[in-house]
Amino acid sequence: MMEGFTRVEIKTSGARIVTVHGGKGPPLLLMHGNPFTHLSWHKFAPRLAQEFTVVATDLRGYGDSEKPPGGDDHSGYSFRAMAQDQVEVMAALGFSRFMAAGHDRGARVLHRMCLDHPERVMKLCLLDMLPTYHVWTNTTREWALGAWHWAFLAQPEPFAQTMINAVGPEWFLTSRGGNPPQRPKIVMDEFIRSFTPKTVSGACRDYRAGATINFEMDAADKDKQITTPLLVLWGTRGAPPTDEYPTVWRKFARNLVTIEPLATGHYIQEEMPEQCLDRFFRFFVA
Repeated sequence: MMEGFTRVEIKTSGARIVTVHGGKGPPLLLMHGNPFTHLSWHKFAPRLAQEFTVVATDLRGYGDSEKPPGGDDHSGYSFRAMAQDQVEVMAALGFSRFMAAGHDRGARVLHRMCLDHPERVMKLCLLDMLPTYHVWTNTTREWALGAWHWAFLAQPEPFAQTMINAVGPEWFLTSRGGNPPQRPKIVMDEFIRSFTPKTVSGACRDYRAGATINFEMDAADKDKQITTPLLVLWGTRGAPPTDEYPTVWRKFARNLVTIEPLATGHYIQEEMPEQCLDRFFRFFVA
C-alpha cells in the first residue's frame, strides 16, 4: 500500500511516532484524521513522492504510534503536544522547514503548529476543517447530529471506551457512517486492525483535549492569524457550497492563497484523489 516507503519509529520528547517516508524533493508532511492512520494517504503518497520527499505519520494515540497518558489537564493530547511530535519527527529526518497537509485531526494539529512554530511550515494545505474555536462557538443542531462523536468521545474516562470496545472495532468503524466506497478493503482492514482498545483510549484522550485544553488555547489565540501560505479544500457533501469556509478562514488566516469546495464528503483525498492531487501539485510546486 505504501510501496517504496521506509517505515521507522521516531522517539520524540513526548511519544514514539510511527513514520513512513519516501521520494525525493522538498519535504512534505502528511497528517491523517480520526480514527485512522497514515494509510489515509495511500492514494496520495506514492504520487506525491514523484516530486517531494513525503513523510506520513500516525499521530500520537493513533495507529501504531505510542499512546501516552493524557494527564489530568489532558495536555498530553493537546494539539500543541501533537504538533511538537511532528516538528521533532521532521527534525530527526533532517528537515527544519517543510510543507504540510492535514485532514481532520491532522489539520487541527497543523493549525496549532502554524501558531506555535510559524517558522517551520513553508506552505500549508488543510482538508475539510474549520478552526476548533469556531466549531465549538458556532454549534448548530445539524452539526451536533453529524459530529456527535465530538461530545461522545470527550466524555470522562472510561465511558466512551467501554461502549466502543463492547461492540468491537469492525462494527464501530463500519457502522458509524461516512466511509467512502472508494476505500479499498485492504485499507479498511488495516484501520480495523489498528483500532485496538489502546487506540480507542488514545482517540478519546484526543477528543477530551479538544473540548478542554485545546479550546482554551485556541480561545487565547482566537485573534491571532496564521501567516503561512494556505490552501483550504472542503467537501460540499452533496449540497451547494456556502460562504462559511471562505468567511471563517479569512478571519483565522492572513495568507489564504486558495479556498475551494469539492463535490465530496469528508474524506476528500480518498473520494476525489485526482482532483485533490491536482490542487496539491499546483499549490505546493508553484
